[in-house]
Amino acid sequence: MGKANAAVSDMFSDIESWEDGALWAGQKNSNGQAANATNGKAKQITITNPRAQALHQNAFQCVATGVRKLTAPNVASKFHIEVQLPAGITYKPGDHLSVLPINPQPNVRRALAHFHLARDSVLSVSKTRQGGQEHLSAFDIFSSYVELAQPATRRVSAPNPL
Repeated sequence: MGKANAAVSDMFSDIESWEDGALWAGQKNSNGQAANATNGKAKQITITNPRAQALHQNAFQCVATGVRKLTAPNVASKFHIEVQLPAGITYKPGDHLSVLPINPQPNVRRALAHFHLARDSVLSVSKTRQGGQEHLSAFDIFSSYVELAQPATRRVSAPNPL
């Protein structure tokens, strides 16, 4: 048990000190070592972007900084979108921009309910071109990898032979 007194000290520092000193020192793994995997060292975190890798090679996340509608009412909508590129990335004639939208949460929740999947269910998806499998949450798949706003057609639902 750890204690902290807000009247005489900073509770958050006290809790961190207790956690680093007493809590982890008291938790032993099967080897008899302290359970704190970092042993006082900084944890290493690896960040990947599987969606960009799966959908497009060399994809970079950008921020839309401005949107202006170009068409009149009652006409198919077209927009001028200004995009801020990441540092070190340039755009030149002939380059193309792909927009990888994310499905609205109500649509994602309906798809999860339809397939009786929890938001954090993990699905293994075969990589047809690279081989192997990618493990993704059901929420991520329905949010970012499939189109939920349009009806499925034969062309869309047919397996891709590539």
